[in-house]
Amino acid sequence: MNTVLRTLRGLFHPGLLTVEFLAGRRQPYLSPIKVYFACAAIFFLAAPLAGFTLPSLIANDTSGELLRLVTARAAARGLDAAVLSQRFDLRLPSVYTLALGSGVLVIALLLQLFRRHVPFGAHVVFALHYFGMCIW
Repeated sequence: MNTVLRTLRGLFHPGLLTVEFLAGRRQPYLSPIKVYFACAAIFFLAAPLAGFTLPSLIANDTSGELLRLVTARAAARGLDAAVLSQRFDLRLPSVYTLALGSGVLVIALLLQLFRRHVPFGAHVVFALHYFGMCIW
């Protein structure tokens, strides 16, 4: 448990976990992939409570644009708005996971492009920590 708390504290100090990992001080912290998956799991469990459902998003959209788009999409597919909402809420975690995974790779590739003297694996570790912090 101490390892988890130390890792979570480290997420609030940008670059700390990556520096520690690259310096070989890995025992006191969770591995980068565990950080990423743990933070993603916390997000998915908390997302409905935080308002990441279609009805909540529509309710918070003051412009009414999201409701217009949802209504048009439901009509185009011949679906009831409640069915579309349910499908959206079921698909959100998988789409979000793909987006985050792609983001990790894009950030790592961009870092490699500008900092070629650093091994690509170090960039992947940094990107995993970065996205873990963003999710958290």
